[in-house]
Amino acid sequence: MNNLKLSIILIVLGFAFSQFNPDNVGVSASFGSVTIDNEVYNQIALRPEIPIGNFGLGLDLYFYINGDGEFYKENWDFSTTKAGYRTIMDKIYYARWGRPTDPIYVRAGSLLHSTLGNGILVNAYSNAMEYPQIKRIGLDFKANAAGLGFEYIQSDFKRTPGIMALRVSGSVMPNMSAGFSIVTDPNQNAGLGDRDEDGYPDVFDHFPDNDQMYDEAQENKDEWYPIWESSVDTANITFDNWFDSLPLNHNRFETSTYKKDGVSGFSFDLVYALNKNISFYAQFAQLLGETIDPEDGQCNDIVNCDVKTNLGQGFVPIGMQSTFGPLNFKAECRVNSRNFLFNYWDRSYDVTRAVYSEGQIITRESQLYKYGKMSGIYAEMFSNLFNVITLGAGYQDLVGEQWNESEMEYIEDSNRSLKAMMELNTSIVPKLKKAQIFYMQNNVKNPFDFDATPSTVYGFDLSLQMNNSMILVYKSRTTFVDTGSGVEPVNSAQFETQILFN
Repeated sequence: MNNLKLSIILIVLGFAFSQFNPDNVGVSASFGSVTIDNEVYNQIALRPEIPIGNFGLGLDLYFYINGDGEFYKENWDFSTTKAGYRTIMDKIYYARWGRPTDPIYVRAGSLLHSTLGNGILVNAYSNAMEYPQIKRIGLDFKANAAGLGFEYIQSDFKRTPGIMALRVSGSVMPNMSAGFSIVTDPNQNAGLGDRDEDGYPDVFDHFPDNDQMYDEAQENKDEWYPIWESSVDTANITFDNWFDSLPLNHNRFETSTYKKDGVSGFSFDLVYALNKNISFYAQFAQLLGETIDPEDGQCNDIVNCDVKTNLGQGFVPIGMQSTFGPLNFKAECRVNSRNFLFNYWDRSYDVTRAVYSEGQIITRESQLYKYGKMSGIYAEMFSNLFNVITLGAGYQDLVGEQWNESEMEYIEDSNRSLKAMMELNTSIVPKLKKAQIFYMQNNVKNPFDFDATPSTVYGFDLSLQMNNSMILVYKSRTTFVDTGSGVEPVNSAQFETQILFN
């Protein structure tokens, strides 16, 4: 079997490289700094881009060095088969087959703006919000065959993905198409992160970068054995029981209680194309999973409530999408039951998928009880103004009921979201290669208060071309986590100098 696999790999590689032209290879080098876990590292990176026929491969070969001259070893770990696989996958910047307009298109790597259908479940998702601390290798696959369209999205292949989504669509009558989508996060708890993949999430692991160690007390266990022998009634008190009672830094986390906790959803949609510029659509989605039932009499303590209820559904009875010259416009009427959020898998999903706060693992699914029956509108607009600047904004305004923790009941309230971006046409500014800023905050009472929540994400990208072979790049991302005592920012900064060799 191994010989057969090796033969297949050699045949595929032989076919691919028979079309390889070394003159088409482009290579860039980067020098700069990145911030990982609040520590600044110097960065050296090589990024070769290799086209082979319809196939394209971009690599990201990088090294991080701290102020003490020590290498960041996490991204060059071949200690186990699993670690080696993760290291190799981490070096793939992208892999592509075909073009987006081809009958078959595949791209693996960073997903910057993935939307499934009209976005009732997956909308503007990105798996790169925590880069470079966490580098995910995702997949976006599109194909058209026999009158049907297929799309598959997976957010990561190195770790348990937060999104695995499949969509099938096709024409049902002239100018009308229908689609069905299904999405799942097989284990939200994997969002906590486990760098050494030893089964102990980093927030519990005393040695998060060593898969052979997880408990500080256990590492010193042998030193306590002579003390037990000389000072304890060994006939009646076992060493393990005695050692476990010592006031040491024991790791009390039980991997057996760290169970998989998945959440899924499915949706249907109909789209009617009035003409090439205007289309109308309707959507329905159902989330599959459980959240707290706060109205149950046994749920006096919300944090530790074990009484569960099913997740809800959302409905867009009418939506419109239009394009007129430089203006793209979209508007929806929205209605939802309790325990539902529109665009559940959004740009901030990986940040809010699971957090550890106040001694609890809190998933996004577990917080859906806060959202009651609501209705309202959503509208977004993107426009290129005079070929100078591109502006985009989206706004949701739903009214109805929300759970109030202090009054322990659903009260009349609102649920609003805001996203905005601005990008400059850099062709009109000498030396400027890219200039973009963005902001997003979802499912709050008033996003114009700009009070940070775990759904808040903002940042900017700036690139300056110094000469024909050198580009300065500065990227910044800020997300927020709930620590239990407040919301704390998590900053990610990347500053580098790119040198082009081709």
